[in-house]
Amino acid sequence: MIVRAHTHHACILTTLNLLGGRSGAPTPPSTIGRSVGRNSANQSNDVKTVQRLFNRIAVADGGPEDLLAEDGFIGPLTLGTIARFQKHHGTGSDARIDPGGPTLAKMNAVAGDRDPQLAQISGKDVDAHAYHGIADGLFSLFTVPTLPLRTARSLPQVRDTARKALRTAELAADHLRGGLGGARPWRLAQLHFALDRVPRARALTALADIQVTFRRVLTVLTSRPGATGGDPFGLSIFEIDRTGTSAVAYSPAQAAEPRRQDPNAPHAGRVYLGSAAARLVPDHFEHVLLHELLHFIDEETTKRVIGDLGYRDRAFQLPHEKRMRNADNYALFASHAFLGRARLVASQPAVAPHVPDDL
Repeated sequence: MIVRAHTHHACILTTLNLLGGRSGAPTPPSTIGRSVGRNSANQSNDVKTVQRLFNRIAVADGGPEDLLAEDGFIGPLTLGTIARFQKHHGTGSDARIDPGGPTLAKMNAVAGDRDPQLAQISGKDVDAHAYHGIADGLFSLFTVPTLPLRTARSLPQVRDTARKALRTAELAADHLRGGLGGARPWRLAQLHFALDRVPRARALTALADIQVTFRRVLTVLTSRPGATGGDPFGLSIFEIDRTGTSAVAYSPAQAAEPRRQDPNAPHAGRVYLGSAAARLVPDHFEHVLLHELLHFIDEETTKRVIGDLGYRDRAFQLPHEKRMRNADNYALFASHAFLGRARLVASQPAVAPHVPDDL
């Protein structure tokens, strides 16, 4: 089945194997010649093998939250990933991977679903764990006991975020027409949709399209039966994935093959949440729900499709026309308008260099 899958680092168009993971031939086990990690030989080729293997491991299975640069360099990111993986699976406590050892065996056993070629790599292996330590702490403090309940509790914020985005787009259009909309809404729209790079008339048309998009999201959240309370957890749209995929979330293409006889098989008309979604900090979790809703409401036509052309910091590198058809530009615009800069950056640090301090 063709789905738009949120892989924690990027949203991609891929094929979901209903038996679990992605389709394709199994990958042979990875091997290393000498030990990798703390107090180890750390030969470059072996380190690259370990980094490459970790990048195939889902976050929920102990993989890194930000993909490791496969550069053969042992730094705090790689060492920290080894230590956390060992703690997650109980295979050791020495932050060291030995040839033929239990940690390497476990890594090979759980690797395979995550595709590093389609995800965002954080770059040089420098210390970015300060944020992830905070994220893990926030997860422990604020997450609710079950993913369905957490989703139901998050939907009011998703709705309020969409409302704020709609109002911000309306005020931006009013400001551009010379009204009293205010400079901040217009600056937000400029930032996320590159409206300062197109003629005024085109910018007004874009703002009208943005308003239509968020009105559609709000129609789903406020009018669709069960969208926010039709079953005990309010999950008639959002359901828990049962295929075993490592994706944080995915939305089957509306034009995909018809629903299978198996009632547990994914089908168009739903957004599916994987177990990895439970690890997201609250504001990022709501962002993902909104991102998937933007796929849910698109028309999947050449003119109106809302796809995945750039994620997080890459969304800011797209030209205007692509931003208008990219889910994360809409989701970032909405999250920024509702959360403000500080909370947006805290939940998604990669966007910090692109967001002015006064916005």
